[in-house]
Amino acid sequence: MDSIKLWTEEEQNFYGKNVWRESTIPEEFTEWCTSFSGRTALISGEEQLTYGELYKRCIEMSSWLAERNVRRGECVLLQMPNSIGFMIVLFAILRIGAVPVLALPAQRASDVIALCALAEPTHYIGVNRYLSTDYGEVTDRLRSEQPQIQIITFSTDEDPDLMLRECRSSYPVEACHGSNLDIALLLLSGGTTGTPKLIPRTHAGYSYNYRTMASITGMDGDSVYLNILPTAHNFSLSCPGIFGVLSRGGKIVIAGSGSFDEGFELIARHGVTITAMVPTLARLWAEAVEWDEPDLSSLKLLQVGGARLDPSDAEFIMKRFGCRLQQVFGTAEGLICCTRPDDPDSAVLHSQGRPISEYDVCRIVDDEERDVPEGQTGELIVKGPYTIHEYYRAGDRNKGAFTVDGYYRMGDLVRLREDGNFEVVGRIKEQINRAGEKIAAAEVETLLLKHPCIESCAVVPVKDEVLGERICAFAIGEEVKLNEVRDFLMNNGLALYKLPDQLVFIDRWPLTAVGKVDKKRLSQIGAEAA
Repeated sequence: MDSIKLWTEEEQNFYGKNVWRESTIPEEFTEWCTSFSGRTALISGEEQLTYGELYKRCIEMSSWLAERNVRRGECVLLQMPNSIGFMIVLFAILRIGAVPVLALPAQRASDVIALCALAEPTHYIGVNRYLSTDYGEVTDRLRSEQPQIQIITFSTDEDPDLMLRECRSSYPVEACHGSNLDIALLLLSGGTTGTPKLIPRTHAGYSYNYRTMASITGMDGDSVYLNILPTAHNFSLSCPGIFGVLSRGGKIVIAGSGSFDEGFELIARHGVTITAMVPTLARLWAEAVEWDEPDLSSLKLLQVGGARLDPSDAEFIMKRFGCRLQQVFGTAEGLICCTRPDDPDSAVLHSQGRPISEYDVCRIVDDEERDVPEGQTGELIVKGPYTIHEYYRAGDRNKGAFTVDGYYRMGDLVRLREDGNFEVVGRIKEQINRAGEKIAAAEVETLLLKHPCIESCAVVPVKDEVLGERICAFAIGEEVKLNEVRDFLMNNGLALYKLPDQLVFIDRWPLTAVGKVDKKRLSQIGAEAA
């Protein structure tokens, strides 16, 4: 494993402040399984494991993997769907002291090849197929282009629930006792550059992340978490995610898909108390509540994050679900902000929350990294006890992502409200440069959603020979003409130069691997539709 800058003089104080623990994540996992041994930890379909059973299976799997030459300090690329098997393999890799590189199930061969070129894993662990996805192309290209990588593929034909009961070995392997400042896992950055970046999260920082979120969300032994989003995503891992829930002795119910039909049944059947979604999925489920009339009485907290949630959508979702809504805003690189369960509705609906740690240092700056006046919009930059200092093997690309004094550039345009919460205005890369004028897509989207014929929308830049970039609005709903929409927006106070130049109605949104609206694809569609 390459060395990486993980320690600064400023961070030495985190030990004295009881921020960082000296234990590693696998050591904490052992504590959880010992303390909550008889409790149910995981449920998937008709299968379930107690904490004690999960721990035993992880020990067996670590021996089985070690027999196949998985070693301490080496990277292992893990690409498995949400399942009990994913949990077993993940904790087994950590127990050995290897570093899991977490790929999303929806990523295809070209993505996996790019990750392998960067991380240089010794092993790839995946499945042959899941639902409608066949991973044969992934493994075929790995064998052809990365022959040094050992491929381990589990068959969903023989083991559809991925319980992996046959993966046992007498090969002796002791649990690794590394440093809490070692890299625990490598997460995939959600950036849009097209070049993969890997996020090195340490045991100390990641543990602080999920323990703090578990406290904020009120996790305890009675908590039941419905895992819908890809488990390999930071939101599902640590906000509080599977790590945070297990650290408090709670129960995790694993959904096979993002279908509300399955999800509603699981919530009612298992008494789910908390779940997490991206805005597009939450809106879809909220619409289904109206005509499906599911029993959601056990649900106490719905987390929505991964993209900006419009206030009108937030109000609609909270009303339909009938529970508290928590907006979660942050990054896999570190900083997490969220509203609190006891915040007033005005904060929950109209802001994306505040930092989870008192030790997060946040600044809102202009293009020259000067702090903007109070209440003004600028770029959010941050450093703190769980935010990285650099990407893994990124070289010169780190220069654009971090300031010279160690702040991570979030790339989000925000303003600080009087109540101390952040309001996300948009992404810097989602600004549209129309004839030299910078337009925040989120501002136009917010007003578009007030139109009675528009149910949901997205505003993107499209290359234009005259303007440089033109404003293209995509919408789902009852079709109306562009000039009618422009008149509506002007009557609602939108400046002339911010009005859409193009309007395209579509039936459904193209989505990224984690369920976000794929704005890059929308820009391509807009160019083709011109």
